[in-house]
Amino acid sequence: MDFGQFLFFHEALTDRARAGARYAIANTYNATAIANVVIYDNPTAPNGNPPGLFGLTSAYVTVIPTPNAAAPTRIEVKISGFPMQFLSPYMARSYTHRPIRAIRSVEALGATN
Repeated sequence: MDFGQFLFFHEALTDRARAGARYAIANTYNATAIANVVIYDNPTAPNGNPPGLFGLTSAYVTVIPTPNAAAPTRIEVKISGFPMQFLSPYMARSYTHRPIRAIRSVEALGATN
């Protein structure tokens, strides 16, 4: 069960980071909207900013524009520090997943807005 849980969360977090990166390269740069796509699968957060998909919060998501936010040519979306609880008595009870990164080159930044 623990191995299955690990694989599920690894794939789910990878998908969330990729979704944020896809949104970032096709829309006007807005770090908050990108993080919301990762967390809620929507650029607008619900009222009160509750935990999102799989318990993600903004504390786990980082958006890094390269070289800067004014004119990014690459955007990195990183999910780091995501905690997991294992059930097996043979493994450590908790584990912090390694950072998951999705990096995309900007192609049509803002072209759809």
